[in-house]
Amino acid sequence: HLIFYKINIKENELEIIRILHQMMDIENHLSK
Repeated sequence: HLIFYKINIKENELEIIRILHQMMDIENHLSK
């Protein structure tokens, strides 16, 4: 149970990081 929970957190972190990168990319395109 605990292991699964940790894996879940890792996946969520990856999702958040990916979304943040996408947002930063969009901002970069807009500022050009």
